[in-house]
Amino acid sequence: MLKNPEAEPTIKISSGPYSAEVSLMGAALTKVKYRDALLVTDLDDEGELLPYAGAIIAPWVNRIADGRYRFCGVEQQLPINEPHRHNSVHGHSAG
Repeated sequence: MLKNPEAEPTIKISSGPYSAEVSLMGAALTKVKYRDALLVTDLDDEGELLPYAGAIIAPWVNRIADGRYRFCGVEQQLPINEPHRHNSVHGHSAG
C-alpha cells in the first residue's frame, strides 16, 4: 500500500461547493467533497490506500459466465480466472 498517497499525481475538479480528485494512476476517484465534508475517500483510518477503492473496474464489475460476451456485434472470450465456477472475474488475468 502507498504510504504517501498525496504524492500520487491527480487531477482536481470542482463545481460549486463540490470538488473531486481523480488519480492519474488508473483513473481512480480518490476524493469527493461537498464544501469541507469528505463524501468519498480511498484512504483508511491510518491514511493507507484501500485496495481498489474508487477504481474503475471495466468493462464490467463482477463475473462473466464462461468468460464470453458480445460487444458491438463481436464475440469476446476472456480468460477463465475463477476456474471452479468457470467465470472470468473483471476480465483480469489471474496472477
